[in-house]
Amino acid sequence: FGIPIPGYKDKYFYVWLDAPIGYISATKNWANKNNKNFLDYWQSEDSELHHFIGKDITYFHTLFWPAMLKAAGYNTPEFVHVHGFINVNGEKMSKSKGTFINAQTYLKYADPMYLRYYYASKTSPTSDDIDLNMSDFVGRVNAELIGKITNLASRGVQMLTKKLDGKTSTFDVEGEKLFQASVKARDKIGVFYNDREFSKAIQEIRTLAEEANRYFDEKAPWKTLKDDPESTKQVLTSIINVYKNILIYLKPVLPEYAKKAEKILNVSPLSWDNLDDQLLDHPLNSYEHLATRIEMAQVDKMIEEEKKLAEKAAFGSKKKETPLIDFDDFMKVELKTAKVVECKSVEGADKLLQITADLGGGDTRNVFAGIKKSYDPEQLVGKTVVIVANLKPRKMKFGTSEAMILAVETDQGMSVIEPEKSAS
Repeated sequence: FGIPIPGYKDKYFYVWLDAPIGYISATKNWANKNNKNFLDYWQSEDSELHHFIGKDITYFHTLFWPAMLKAAGYNTPEFVHVHGFINVNGEKMSKSKGTFINAQTYLKYADPMYLRYYYASKTSPTSDDIDLNMSDFVGRVNAELIGKITNLASRGVQMLTKKLDGKTSTFDVEGEKLFQASVKARDKIGVFYNDREFSKAIQEIRTLAEEANRYFDEKAPWKTLKDDPESTKQVLTSIINVYKNILIYLKPVLPEYAKKAEKILNVSPLSWDNLDDQLLDHPLNSYEHLATRIEMAQVDKMIEEEKKLAEKAAFGSKKKETPLIDFDDFMKVELKTAKVVECKSVEGADKLLQITADLGGGDTRNVFAGIKKSYDPEQLVGKTVVIVANLKPRKMKFGTSEAMILAVETDQGMSVIEPEKSAS
């Protein structure tokens, strides 16, 4: 649980006292490569420090780490943004079910932008967990990112470059109103981004895309293309300009997607300052593929591959880590039943519970068990459990553990073994 402090008995540097220092060294490494001074970010009054962390490490990032920074003369975090865990299909990630998906496996079957879009559409400033529901993932990406947003560029640019001269013209009346609405949305979307209301930002962006698609369908430029090319160009010009602003709003979430779209629009890298810009009488480049629909079959294959990898790893680890023992070795283990008479959380430990186990006859044992994530302390009090009674005491940071409680691990967590009868 920590690194022994030289010269002090039973005192340790806990791992989280040391780990966050890596944030500073990572900044210094980046600064050295880019001819910058890392102190401009960690000591300057003009810099603002934000941490983005998981909820399980909040304690260390809001107590120990700021104290260390303040004592060392470094900037403390302006804000610590805490997010929840990711569940898959409503359950904790499970290797056996194939829902613990490695990044390398995912990349064989799908583009990272799909996951970035989906996570953004589900993320809020709270520490609530996010559920990666696979069917919802496929449906949302196909319906929103492909069917509504990318569809604007695909329909608008291709018609303009393949059927006309590839250059925008001016807005029509409705198109200009639509464009101005997309500009005005910056205030609301900007606040959502700033407040980490990413799901609400995506919702506003999606609404802009829906309005643009509705305008496109009502104007039906494919019908006026032959007889009225000028009005057709006005519709396409309006669509492309609204898409340009949607792209700006999406860029923080999909930077690589934005790069490809900027090339098609024939513009320099876009930023928030370009929302008012109008691409009028502006030449476009030929449309290049931006995104493909993701099929459920791809996801099924992804999950199946992860299951096989998990089975292979489990089989290999069992062969390697579970050597056979002699009967005489097993007979050395003294198993007894004991009643849990007291149980409490261990301050500063995420996984440990401190248990007082009564074996009868005045024999009680102090036990530290790593089952806190599966049991609340009050759930164990009164239970009869099985312990290894002749285990050599183990001195730990939080005290001495005098026995071991037997438990099994399942997909739902740890489960202590409860005997049918007392056998102390």
